[in-house]
Amino acid sequence: MLAQHLVAVALIAGFPIWDHFQMKHLRTTTDVERRTRTYVEIVVVQWVLTAVVVLAVGFRQVFTIGGGEHLDWFPADLTAGLAIGMAVGIAAALVATTVMIRRAGANSKTARAFAKIDFILPKTPRQRAIWVLVALTAGICEELLFRGFMFHYLREVIPSLPLWGVLVLAAALFGFNHAY
Repeated sequence: MLAQHLVAVALIAGFPIWDHFQMKHLRTTTDVERRTRTYVEIVVVQWVLTAVVVLAVGFRQVFTIGGGEHLDWFPADLTAGLAIGMAVGIAAALVATTVMIRRAGANSKTARAFAKIDFILPKTPRQRAIWVLVALTAGICEELLFRGFMFHYLREVIPSLPLWGVLVLAAALFGFNHAY
């Protein structure tokens, strides 16, 4: 349970604090490689936390809502659903990214929107390659951590919290982690 508490603290407080300082540094730095190092740190930290969760809680338990209570709409055999979901997600991300990048040059409104997040976007071919890993890592690890582990953890530490409360609280924590 200690490992679970540590992961929860990392997700609830550690990530938002770390994100705040990382984004602040990325906005103000002139170091071109700072972005690359940040991307690598994101990938490593998220996979390490995901590994800790899987080892501490168990992979199957991450896909239950505390105490082995399965959701009726959640498939018992995740293999096919997980593979299909990942394939659709990757395809959608690639199409959306391509469309947004092409529109950015043609549409001043899109260009202004991209200017707001330019500090975090990849600039070099190496950064773009690592950015793909960041996107895949976020899609896999954040789902396991916030939609799997956090549901499980909240049900364990606040057993009186109704399921809808667990879902809302986990979603709020996920949103808070992306406040940057």
